[in-house]
Amino acid sequence: MSRITGNSQNKDYKNRTPNVLHFGTLERNSCLALEWIDTKPASPEHHEFLGIQLAELHHFSQEQFGYSCHNIIGHLPQSNNYHNNWGDFYINERLIPQLHLAKINNFINDKTFISAEKIKEKCNTLDAAWRPMER
Repeated sequence: MSRITGNSQNKDYKNRTPNVLHFGTLERNSCLALEWIDTKPASPEHHEFLGIQLAELHHFSQEQFGYSCHNIIGHLPQSNNYHNNWGDFYINERLIPQLHLAKINNFINDKTFISAEKIKEKCNTLDAAWRPMER
């Protein structure tokens, strides 16, 4: 088992994630057991609250783009190496790995793969023009 980080100390049941009860492997599969949190059907107020929280989340800024550990989406490993701008992060950690998979599985050709460099240039142009609002 590895260390889990999160907001398990937050007891405000309107705004928290469930505590991790257990995680590990069972035979050849991974398992994760989370605390049960009673929910109720979403109302317009819940959707508004979610939107406010999501907007708040986007007010936080860091010096670099990435994360201290990697993760898995479905069966695919997902790298989170740090980069100095979001364009490099997005291209190198998200787009290029997907393009490699598409190329290996013959979904795209070399010409399509090479055009990713043009996307990288565009992302870096956008990155220079836009920065998240500092708080």
